[in-house]
Amino acid sequence: MGEILPVLDTQAAAWTRGDLAGYMQGYEKGDATTFLAGASVTQGWEKVLDRYEKKYGGRKEGLPALTFSGVTLRWTNGADAALVYGRWTLATPPSNPEGTFTIFLVKTNGKWKIVHDHSS
Repeated sequence: MGEILPVLDTQAAAWTRGDLAGYMQGYEKGDATTFLAGASVTQGWEKVLDRYEKKYGGRKEGLPALTFSGVTLRWTNGADAALVYGRWTLATPPSNPEGTFTIFLVKTNGKWKIVHDHSS
């Protein structure tokens, strides 16, 4: 998990800074990248970024701190693909919304990238 956790750590730090483009660097930049949340399915890196910008962009106060916990890794297809799941939390007292996520990552050009993200 030593190479994959830094992807999540980098995403959480970028999110908390309000840097959505930086957050998206954890995703594979391609048309097959998929994000699922609720009843919504968004496919394509640019479309996923657009979704985040529409929902969270332009906030003068920035974004609430994002943390991941209970992260568990399952290797699939050898050493170049992994299934990761856990919990996410946004620090927005008093409610502090939280949920679960499952992401599928592939190692491309020596870097781990998310190609599928299902968050609830």
